[in-house]
Amino acid sequence: MTDSVLEQAIKSWARSAPAKTTEVHADKAAFGHFWQRAGELLARLPAKPKRSPQEAAGAAEILAQARESRTRFMRAHAAAVYDALTSSRSRFVRVDELFFVLPGEAQVARIDEAASGHFANRMRFASPRAMPPLPVLGIPGWHPDTARESWYDDERHFQGLAPGS
Repeated sequence: MTDSVLEQAIKSWARSAPAKTTEVHADKAAFGHFWQRAGELLARLPAKPKRSPQEAAGAAEILAQARESRTRFMRAHAAAVYDALTSSRSRFVRVDELFFVLPGEAQVARIDEAASGHFANRMRFASPRAMPPLPVLGIPGWHPDTARESWYDDERHFQGLAPGS
């Protein structure tokens, strides 16, 4: 990618950044699209060791703006994200005790690092059998009956782990 093409692509992408946060569902779409485009731009660049100084600077700009937008998103929607990750605080998610004393930017960086590490391990996605199913029926609010405790007693939908798991 020539320097001027890269520069124009980054400028165009940066102008598409969501200007402000609104409600979580609209922001998920807007910010998600912005972050997806960031990934696409980075994928068009050569591997890190083969980047020219201009390409390295462009990648740094993309990463900085994407991180800043994630920080804004999380500042506005941390509670909603937490509720989604913990099934409305009904599931325990282990977090390092020191995480909460970190500044917001460092928290976002930590989350980025953990998520990148998780998704970088291709063996987690080597086959459908390697990926546990998403228990959609157990997500509170997915179905009106999830508010009833007896909903989770239906063994046709909520089975224990397979033998040997």
